[in-house]
Amino acid sequence: MNNIIANRKQNSNQIFNSKNKKERIYLGFCYQSKPSEVIEIISQKVNEYDLTKLIPLLRVEKKDKTKIGKRKKPEFYFFVAIEKGNDTQSERMYQEFQEKLLVLKYFKRNAFKSKGLSIFTHEQIKDMVAGKTYDVLDYTNPIPYETKSKENLVNDNPFEVDNISDNLSTDNNSKNYQKLLYWLSVVGSSSWQLFRKTCQILQLDNPARNLRKLKLLGHLETSADGQKIVVNSPTLVQIESNTEEKEFILCGQQNGKLINNLEKFGTVKIIEQPQKNAPSCIKFIPDNDIQLQEIIEQIKNNYYLQIYQADLVSRKLADALPHWQEWYENLSSLQGIVTSLYKWRQFDGNIFVECLTPQKTGMYQMFQGTIKNSGDNLDLSSQKPIRTVFYDADTQCFKQGDWCGLRFLAMKAIQQEIVIKYDEISKRLAIPYTQRLSQLYERSLVLASGILPSYQKTEDKNIWLIYENISLNLLQTLANKLDLNWEEKRECMM
Repeated sequence: MNNIIANRKQNSNQIFNSKNKKERIYLGFCYQSKPSEVIEIISQKVNEYDLTKLIPLLRVEKKDKTKIGKRKKPEFYFFVAIEKGNDTQSERMYQEFQEKLLVLKYFKRNAFKSKGLSIFTHEQIKDMVAGKTYDVLDYTNPIPYETKSKENLVNDNPFEVDNISDNLSTDNNSKNYQKLLYWLSVVGSSSWQLFRKTCQILQLDNPARNLRKLKLLGHLETSADGQKIVVNSPTLVQIESNTEEKEFILCGQQNGKLINNLEKFGTVKIIEQPQKNAPSCIKFIPDNDIQLQEIIEQIKNNYYLQIYQADLVSRKLADALPHWQEWYENLSSLQGIVTSLYKWRQFDGNIFVECLTPQKTGMYQMFQGTIKNSGDNLDLSSQKPIRTVFYDADTQCFKQGDWCGLRFLAMKAIQQEIVIKYDEISKRLAIPYTQRLSQLYERSLVLASGILPSYQKTEDKNIWLIYENISLNLLQTLANKLDLNWEEKRECMM
């Protein structure tokens, strides 16, 4: 093993002794497991060690359909993208990659037998890998692995165009997200198992994340246990407009026929989601001389399609939302958890750290196995938690909810300030990626535009979620419900 590491370290000279200031290469490896599990754990480690600038994405070998079903955990190749350069920062990050990640079991075998690392260009592997790329930030749970101080976030300006280095990578499979919504529109309802299977057929990874995005966009609802999915009826939802024209977004069931018929009564704009990882936003601007209700009636009578309308749903939803403490009280409790039967990690505001059992109020991860005494090995870095929960020390009760919601409660418990920045002129709202709101509250932000938040990375390496078309009234309502303050920033004028 030591010889392998020594040979691999020699490759760093080959990687960074280049005249090119910036170039992407791929390191190839071979492993036997479920690809999704490997990608998730590697992505978590990349975020934990703040190496996203060096390693932006992963690519996986195309599935061999002839091998499907023969082995539960087939052997596969995967490739780690490296943004190489000849600057000191790149060399430092690569050294940390060697010391912290290359020693993990997933990197023991090169893609092809060689003494050093297997190094490739995109041209060399493009026929071997699937079209899908796995962004190391999008694939993981939104855990704030990057330790950022409050001052770092407060002094940052996500609206300053010169500060934005890049958006996160986009999904090459965007058309299949539209197919997923069209399929849901036809069936009307689905079980979680069928939804997950359909995502697999369409080669859309992470079904749970796909379901979350469809809920945020107002296309569907789920039962309390998440096992039943019901698609909303086709609805034209009014959004706030910067002009005298009324603007609507199409939520719920939809198909090409409905969209084509809307074009006969006004302007239809098909707007791709920022990461192309969800169905496009369908914006409808009716002609000035026609009332929306008249349009709905004509489409119903002439084309036998029923559409509904709703006024400013984002604002009405925000008004109806409970205060966060009431929401917390109504979260379902988990009964019968014997803490000594599991291993635990506690969220400390930045990362999860090992602990014996839950003692303080906060967010915890549960792992299989037991710890008999404090001297036992608590290394859980390569294990996947079986559940994430919120523990209330006063009532000794475990609560369950959406991941971002539990993290929000944990930040409240340790009195960690959530940093929000707002530009009233552009109506853009910025929230740190590491402080994303619960799905319940985020939904009103997304429905203000029908657009999922874009991801922006600043020069300070902070990642921000940018929400569009957020009125001051909507922001004030949500801030009151969540006990949040915000700072007003102005977008840099070009």
